[in-house]
Amino acid sequence: DRAGGRFTSIAGQPRNRIAAFDLPAGTVATWDPNADQDVRAIAVDVSTVYAGGDFTSIGGQSRNHIAAHDAGTAAAAPTWDPNADGSVYALAAGGTTVYAGGLFANIGGGTRANLAALGASDGLATAWSPDPTAIVRALLTGPGIVYVGGDFGSIASTVAPCLAGVDATTGSAIWKPLMTGNSVRALCRSRGAVCAGGVFYTLAGVPHTYVAAIHPTTAVAESWDPVADNPVNTLASDGTSLYAGGEFTAMNTVRTDFLASLPSPDPAYAILASAGANGTISPPGTTPLGFDASQGYTITPDVSYIVDDVVVDGVSQGAVTSYTFSNVQANHTIAATFRTAAGVGGDVVTEFALSPVSPNPAPARARIRLAMPREARVRLSLHDIQGREVRVLANGLLPAGRHEVDLRTGAGEDPLPAGLYFIRYRVPGHEFVRRFTLVE
Repeated sequence: DRAGGRFTSIAGQPRNRIAAFDLPAGTVATWDPNADQDVRAIAVDVSTVYAGGDFTSIGGQSRNHIAAHDAGTAAAAPTWDPNADGSVYALAAGGTTVYAGGLFANIGGGTRANLAALGASDGLATAWSPDPTAIVRALLTGPGIVYVGGDFGSIASTVAPCLAGVDATTGSAIWKPLMTGNSVRALCRSRGAVCAGGVFYTLAGVPHTYVAAIHPTTAVAESWDPVADNPVNTLASDGTSLYAGGEFTAMNTVRTDFLASLPSPDPAYAILASAGANGTISPPGTTPLGFDASQGYTITPDVSYIVDDVVVDGVSQGAVTSYTFSNVQANHTIAATFRTAAGVGGDVVTEFALSPVSPNPAPARARIRLAMPREARVRLSLHDIQGREVRVLANGLLPAGRHEVDLRTGAGEDPLPAGLYFIRYRVPGHEFVRRFTLVE
């Protein structure tokens, strides 16, 4: 809801180069920092609005090219003053750090060529110093990385024309798409991909003119290619569509003067979910996801069945009924299996019985099988070598049939020490005991 540029009025209201809008109405808000020269970049972090540009006065204070403003009053922060000696073209803010890019040599009290990390509390430059060789025009942050676009030929002493990803801690170049061109002027994230706009022609030898989508970790160009006929200067995404502005008059040979709405690039990753007989997993099948996205799953057994196991990327998660993938950065699989709740096997049960514990010795999980010729009240318990009851596994009315009970003893499951244990199975008129060894 903030805008910066070269205007002196907007929507019929006097506003010098920076303004705010009330959404969704789109009316101009009273917020008015009143910059004396062009505003080229804006970044918002909670209650603070950062501005960068050519100005030397903004928010009622003398500020050279960069300032922080109260999101409510528009007043410039009285003590936050990095005092850049050249124009700031790009900003990215979040948490304790504000990244600034542009055409400067000194900022935040330190010598920093065209790119700096500033303390959000004091405006001072941190030790982070990638030193791109020319102007920085666009910034985008990700987990542990800062994507940098501009006119440079190298950054962090590494050849990386126009576009690179820099480690947010060390400042080293860790992501290099190998672009040919003159400039990257815009960066945004869309469905996980890093989207770039500017004046360029190829990525890793593959033609991509003026706009491209790039994998956020491998730096490989996606197949998505709108084929702009002239430079793209700005990009924005709502997750479904990608919006581009610039000097073009066509995308994919379709006439669209200077502004276009494009379908977003294909998602970076996918999760394949499957369920065996007698139950479901939701959502089923393939779910596409963007980089760093999350996706939850619900596992539901049919009537008279229970979850037997859920396996994620080949690793058992146990008989869980839900699972969430968080901060996805790779392809994944999830598979659920089910078993009958009333027993295992379809033969007629003629007597109460307790089968041997399996496996024995048991590591962190064992199965206990009961046989019941009729409905009865059951108490199934675990006892240590001294006969003390250490866990109750079942205590209540169970129907006739063959039943399985999972015994989990590993970490996070009320872990038990290794040793000799006994399973005690009691129903009215009957009692059974089986012993087994728990190993680490």
